[in-house]
Amino acid sequence: MHCCCFPGFCSEFCSAISFAFCTRFQQCETDEAIVFRANVPGVMAEDLHVQVEDTAKSRLLQIVGKKYKRTATNDGGVTKEQTSSGQFVKVYKLPMDKVLVDEVRAEVDEKGIITITVPKARS
Repeated sequence: MHCCCFPGFCSEFCSAISFAFCTRFQQCETDEAIVFRANVPGVMAEDLHVQVEDTAKSRLLQIVGKKYKRTATNDGGVTKEQTSSGQFVKVYKLPMDKVLVDEVRAEVDEKGIITITVPKARS
């Protein structure tokens, strides 16, 4: 698993900052694909952006997610509205020759589980 912050620093850092949130991705590799999975309740499919960037020396998978939350309370005739938002960015290095970048799939299910599948080239 990978964390967006420094090891041993994530929980303190993320609990102190309201505009960012940490998420941990699990990465597993099969004969057919490399799969990244994370539990991020509140991230909607339209707020998840996945892209593969090719450079001369590397191939990078970038995952960006945003979430928004609005709450309203009525206390003695006074309505209080609070809005919060957060974002995470993850970058993973992919093999240059083993993956099919045009077939990368990203899904978010109703429980907030993000699954990104990077298919491998058939040998």
